Amino acid sequence: MGWRLVPFGYDSQPSDSRTYESVPMQPTPQKTMPANPKDARDQSLLASAAAQPGHITGRLPCRSRRRRVLTWGVRLLAAVGLFFAVLLFTPLLDVTYLKFDRQGELEKSDYILVLGGEPYRVLEAAELWKEGYAPTVVVSNHDEAAEEMRQMAIHWGVPPERIVVDRLSWTTADHPRGIRQATTLDPATARCIVVTNFMHMARSQAVFEKAGYRRLIFREPRWTRVKRAPQAIKSRLRVLPEVIYECAAWVEYWARGWV
Repeated sequence: MGWRLVPFGYDSQPSDSRTYESVPMQPTPQKTMPANPKDARDQSLLASAAAQPGHITGRLPCRSRRRRVLTWGVRLLAAVGLFFAVLLFTPLLDVTYLKFDRQGELEKSDYILVLGGEPYRVLEAAELWKEGYAPTVVVSNHDEAAEEMRQMAIHWGVPPERIVVDRLSWTTADHPRGIRQATTLDPATARCIVVTNFMHMARSQAVFEKAGYRRLIFREPRWTRVKRAPQAIKSRLRVLPEVIYECAAWVEYWARGWV
């Protein structure tokens, strides 16, 4: 702290007889510099942002926002990677995969219902018809796809007069209504063999039962039938996308009230 002389009684005394009063000097504030150059740069960014019009107090600089987004992105990727690792290398995939199994014992029925999809489904339906499990085959799909299924069934030995075509079903949720409109079956009493693939069985059963069908037997094509979940990593990698897709479809159907 220093001292400076200030004139006292300037207006009341002559200039040659002025007296002076010692007044303590205020110390000049010293600027404290951050020890870290990065902190100094961040403070400079905040100061420049505060000087701009429309500045919102407390808003983080762009660099900090990008860092936070990058951090959360890395965490999300790590979580997804962990999820896939758990599915691939633990019994969780086996349990989930086998939950879709709905195959029942075959018995004499009124209809064989073939849901649109792989050609193997139509071939399985034709074989079941030849084995005498039901007198009528119903192919369910939309527009030209339904006609293609009908032609395949004829090619594999089902007489045209024994085939009923449902051309109104675009999704799994459409099959029960489309089949009922194309035939005269009573969902509560008619026994039906439903042919679809393994992963599709559980959701199909839920949709049909929601529509009032009560006597259903589900079968997948015998050429693709499995007894247990795949064990080899290569096979598990092939099945994994199907499991994820089917789980996502279950969530969608539940949200829409279809199951």
